[in-house]
Amino acid sequence: MLKVVQWDQTELMRQMKIQVDASIKSDRLKPNEGMRLLASYEKALKGYTYLQFNHPAK
Repeated sequence: MLKVVQWDQTELMRQMKIQVDASIKSDRLKPNEGMRLLASYEKALKGYTYLQFNHPAK
C-alpha cells in the first residue's frame, strides 16, 4: 500500500523558528548557531526528498 506523505513547509519552518528562538532565549543556543540551523533546515526542506540510487553507467 502506497502512502502519500504531505507537509506544509511554511508551518514546519515556523515551528522550527519558535524552537530555535526559545533555545536562544534560554541560552542553550547561540544566535549564530540558530541562524545556521534554520538555514540548513530550510535548505533540506527545499531539497529533493526522494531516495536516489546511483547506478553505474552501462
